[in-house]
Amino acid sequence: MMRACMLHVALTVVIISLVAGCGKSRKGTEVSVPPTQPRAGEPTVDNAKNKALLESVSSQPVPQVVPIDRFFDGNNDLGSIGCNLTEHPGIERFRDILTGLLRRKDVEAVFAQISELDPGEGRWPFADTVLVVGTISAAELRTIIMPLQPDEIGTGEEYGSPSSFIAKYKSPVHAIWWD
Repeated sequence: MMRACMLHVALTVVIISLVAGCGKSRKGTEVSVPPTQPRAGEPTVDNAKNKALLESVSSQPVPQVVPIDRFFDGNNDLGSIGCNLTEHPGIERFRDILTGLLRRKDVEAVFAQISELDPGEGRWPFADTVLVVGTISAAELRTIIMPLQPDEIGTGEEYGSPSSFIAKYKSPVHAIWWD
């Protein structure tokens, strides 16, 4: 009976997360982020690094932008990126692919664009958009990030990136977006 009840609760959380989404939608509508539970043996969010991240970006205008390696440093929250994916590839896979872009000669920088800065206690900021600065083609970028199942790839302007951020770079700013 207890096992069936726990399964029911888990399925309810999954259904709510699929229906409600997480963070903010592309159109900026507020939606709730269901809590994620770490798997057995999986470390939880590093609260000290989370607090430092929040303090460092809270003074930025919305949407806040943070270097991708900083976004993942201490982050084990599956709800922080790609949270609506039916089969989430895991934070490590997101980290490996997105920080791996930094080793390419045609990529200058990669940033997480924060959609929800403080989703609650023990939760990492939520990003639905990743910005890739560089001369990498959209087709090449799409091929590299395909395992992360993004919904769309476009320009930073199309996805609400701050114009002051985009103006800092001579290279194009690509946006990768997850619903």
